[in-house]
Amino acid sequence: MRFAEFELDRVIFEAKYKRAFRLWDSAGAVALALMEAFPNSENVEANPSKIAFVSKDRNSDFAVELERVGLTFIKGSSTMEDAGDMAQKVIQIAFKNLQITELERVGARAIFTKKEKSLTDATKKVEEMGLVRIPEGSHFGTDKPPTSLDLRFRWEDGPRGVNLNVRSELLRIEFTPPREIDDVEATIEERPRIVLDVDYFTPKPITAAQLSPRDWITSLRGITNRDVPRFLGFL
Repeated sequence: MRFAEFELDRVIFEAKYKRAFRLWDSAGAVALALMEAFPNSENVEANPSKIAFVSKDRNSDFAVELERVGLTFIKGSSTMEDAGDMAQKVIQIAFKNLQITELERVGARAIFTKKEKSLTDATKKVEEMGLVRIPEGSHFGTDKPPTSLDLRFRWEDGPRGVNLNVRSELLRIEFTPPREIDDVEATIEERPRIVLDVDYFTPKPITAAQLSPRDWITSLRGITNRDVPRFLGFL
């Protein structure tokens, strides 16, 4: 298995801070500044506790809240560089208006997926990575192998940390049409896949001045391109 076989599913960036009560008075100013900075996004929620936007193509969203700023970029909408640029702008607007100086936690996640024919195939391939040894024989009253695997690893070194989650899963997508539409049937789609979820975070609080979202996401890209394939033994 090669890392190139995985597709970047989404990039998530989040900065947490103590309750910023200035949002109650600055919600309008924050919303206007974000609308000017991102004309291709539309406001979907505006109240004293949360200002939220979604891109018109529905491939990215961001929100400024009392205790956090969060952004999500869906696959196909942007590269990690684009995600870093957007995060940089949103953070600058939020921190300036809310006068944020201290951050409780900063985290950037990159989630990669690889489609498989079945959950059994996905689980077998995760086991073949050699990250866990499953003893032979009967376990928990069955001779069958595990239905799925969910492996978690964590590293912390000074001001930075990494969480790595490797798992097999069956993604279920359910659609139920409104009752007034009787010519469309409800559907359930199942997608077996392998997921690599990489979270690059701060184990301890930092000052807002120390944060550059663009640089943070660039570092995440280096981790996913270099360290993750090496750890997993990918070619």
